[in-house]
Amino acid sequence: MEKFISNLDAKANYKNIKKGFKWENIPRFAVITGENGSGKTALLEQMNLICSTLELKTKYDKYIFHNTIDFVIKYFDSIKLENKSYSKNDIYVMPLANLYNIITDFRQENNIFIVAQKYFKQYHNKDISLMDFINKNYTNLNDSERNILKSYRNNITSMLKKYSNFFERHNITEEKLLLEMGQDEFYELINNVNDINIESKPVIFDEQLLIDTFGNYFIKFENYKRWLEKQHQDKLVREIYKMVEKKFGKNPLDKINQILTKYYSKYELEIAMVESGNIKLICREKESNALVPMSSLSLGEQIIISLIMWQYEDTTLDSVVLLLDEPDAHLNPKMAKMLIYILKNVVVKDFDCQVIMTTHSLSSVAYCDDKDLFFMENGNIRKIDKKDAIEKLSDGVMTFDTAMSVVAQIQKSNKPTLMVEGKLDKLHIENFYKLSNKKIPFEIINCGSATNMRHFAIAFEKLQISKDGILFLCDYDREGCNAFNNIENKYKVIYTLDIENIDKQDDRIRLKNYPFEMLYPLNILIQNKLVEELELKDFIIQLSKQKQTEKSKYYTSSDSNFDKVKYKLKSNGAVAKENFAKQIIKTLNINKDFEEIKNLIDRIEHYFKSFSSKTAQMQNLTNHINSV
Repeated sequence: MEKFISNLDAKANYKNIKKGFKWENIPRFAVITGENGSGKTALLEQMNLICSTLELKTKYDKYIFHNTIDFVIKYFDSIKLENKSYSKNDIYVMPLANLYNIITDFRQENNIFIVAQKYFKQYHNKDISLMDFINKNYTNLNDSERNILKSYRNNITSMLKKYSNFFERHNITEEKLLLEMGQDEFYELINNVNDINIESKPVIFDEQLLIDTFGNYFIKFENYKRWLEKQHQDKLVREIYKMVEKKFGKNPLDKINQILTKYYSKYELEIAMVESGNIKLICREKESNALVPMSSLSLGEQIIISLIMWQYEDTTLDSVVLLLDEPDAHLNPKMAKMLIYILKNVVVKDFDCQVIMTTHSLSSVAYCDDKDLFFMENGNIRKIDKKDAIEKLSDGVMTFDTAMSVVAQIQKSNKPTLMVEGKLDKLHIENFYKLSNKKIPFEIINCGSATNMRHFAIAFEKLQISKDGILFLCDYDREGCNAFNNIENKYKVIYTLDIENIDKQDDRIRLKNYPFEMLYPLNILIQNKLVEELELKDFIIQLSKQKQTEKSKYYTSSDSNFDKVKYKLKSNGAVAKENFAKQIIKTLNINKDFEEIKNLIDRIEHYFKSFSSKTAQMQNLTNHINSV
């Protein structure tokens, strides 16, 4: 029998998973990605039904995988801390204390040893000593008698089994428990212990158990400390603390905070009595010293801290197979990186667990090793390297190198970022600032095309890149409008044409024929052979018959000769457009040839200034709160 899940072979259909599905050589840490509907969640649901030795099933009617493994499986599709309070009872200690009384109270007629002793006296005329019974000494018995006595003795082993790991951690054998330990010694042990998991079962993310364990220590520590302070008024504070730690051991939170400092140094955990009088587990922000309730942490912080709290001792909890359905769904790139690292290097390596998770997060995929990654498609699973995974998650257009280099550029810069369609758009803006003798107050990133802009927006959203400080600039043409419509619900986006501040009947809005170059004066565009006149049928498109007649008259009149709306950029003018952007612009007059471009720049700068103002206000507010 295997400890972990290493191979899967579907014996029946389930949702997207079909009979014959195979996944072989499953690693201890596996990250599954793929499109929605590819079968990722269905796979986890069925893996969650795999049998463990603790819960062996005999019927496989509902289960497509017939594996049996040693470790218990735990499945989570959400992880959230609720800021629970200490329950102020001994719910985790009392069952063990009661069991100890039942087993060791030999005055009771129903005590297992007393029952066994009476049986052998009545039916076999033999005396059974307590020492022989506990030490399993069956030398004076025949085979039949030996088997009967074993069954009585095994009842005790069975009753204590769920506490076996607890006894092992504290070097207690059954023989020592039953023959050597007195009641006082046993009760002192369980009353002073700071063990999260007395019952030897996986309790990952059991927030109530954690707060009760740490709260129990807090109460014992504080009560004993106060008693010592009264008894030893001449002692220093640190001496009192040493005396308390000698009796109860070190605070279990100390070890958690050591791990937390290593992986997420923003907070320390502590037990505190809050204003309501309840004892709660709470975070203290190191920089500001502010107390932050667990429920007020970001989802990413809750997940990270939950994982670290899970094991404050290497042997405290039993290992598990951990199934996580998109635990990174709301994490920013930094948190996603931390999550992957903790799952792989702490939960898997240090805690001896197996982790299988699903994700749609580009950042999580980027921080995995190739050997960790798998891709699901149409109910099948296969290995995939991270470059291919990134490209598939970004709809196959953006390469891994492109996506990650842009993300790195945004994260390194302290300036806002303007996303433009192409390299010439970027050059137009750079030349404007150069001719104006001004520094560009924002980063400019070339997306490569209007289509690519949509994919950048998708990638940024999946990577949890902040919406503040990023602005997309789309040409006001067919491709640009398609990009705009796909971006506007994800990030702030504007057009080259200021459609919000012009007459809604303006022909430019209807014709969608205003890429960046059209912002220059018409005479310059004609002079440099960048434009050609629209045909009449294209000029009157989408109009009613009456309006078509009116516009046709205008089109043929001499008054329309200098109306830019009658023109469009030449479709075969790529060379002329590049020469114009690189050379001709440098000869133009900044005071009279850039009026519409100035308007565009004003709109861009206005947006970024409003963002900077909000950021400054929030920073000032934060500083004020921290100072108070």
